[in-house]
Amino acid sequence: MSEHLNYELAIDTWGDEEREAIKGVIDSGQFTMGSKVAEFESYFAKYFGRKHAVMVNSGSSANLIGIASLFFRSDKPLKRGDEVIVPAISWSTTYSPLQQYGL
Repeated sequence: MSEHLNYELAIDTWGDEEREAIKGVIDSGQFTMGSKVAEFESYFAKYFGRKHAVMVNSGSSANLIGIASLFFRSDKPLKRGDEVIVPAISWSTTYSPLQQYGL
């Protein structure tokens, strides 16, 4: 007999610490570019041994600034016309930054 696994689609996994952190941000009224974002960027950069880190709103924005950061570096690791290999099936935001920079 096979066992059936049941995974709920939506469950509450927030603990008291997370709820308090969220409430603090909501109460501050500063949802973007606030002190918590700067604190997280600093911690993240330090954790990975980097000078800087940039927090963005989505994976799409991360793809865009990732490609831009390689395109605009002085040593030019990516240049217009370069071939970039990507999955055959993916989100449009995987391809859009490449097209935007002529890759």
